[in-house]
Formats: sequence, structure tokens, C-alpha cells
Amino acid sequence: MDEKVREIIEDIEEKAEEISSHIVKVIEPLLSKIKELESLIIHQTDYIKLLTDELDEVCVLASTHGWKSTRYEEGKRLRKLIEKENNENVSK
Repeated sequence: MDEKVREIIEDIEEKAEEISSHIVKVIEPLLSKIKELESLIIHQTDYIKLLTDELDEVCVLASTHGWKSTRYEEGKRLRKLIEKENNENVSK
């Protein structure tokens, strides 16, 4: 009986090692993609900040000449969603 138990344990250990190796092969590319996406998000955030700063400067000039935004409320709504998701992700 001890020999049978030993064989079962060895078989389980072998299968666990195979599964572990397979998991690593699956997870490594996913982690790499996550890092790429994080980098992309950082660059997009920087670009959005740059565009926001530029737009802030242009809006002051345009508003003095009578321009009024038609997207103000939608912009506020979207900024709140972005802020909420950023806060949720930071707290995780």
C-alpha cells in the first residue's frame, strides 16, 4: 500500500509541476501586455493633460470673443467617471 501511495504522490507532484509550468507560460505574456497597456495609459494621460492645458488657454481667448461650450456638462460627467475609476484603481 505504501508503494501505491508513493506512486500517487509522485504522479500528483509531476502533474502539479506540469500545470505550474503551463500557468507560467500563460501568465507571462499577459503580464507583459498589462505593462504595455499601463505604459500606453501613462502616455495617453500625459497627452490628454497637454491637450487640456492647450485648450484651457484657447478657451479663455475664444470666450472673450463670445464662444460658449456646448460640451461642458458632458465633459464634467466624463471627468467624474474617470476620477471615480482612478480612485477605485488606486485604492486596490
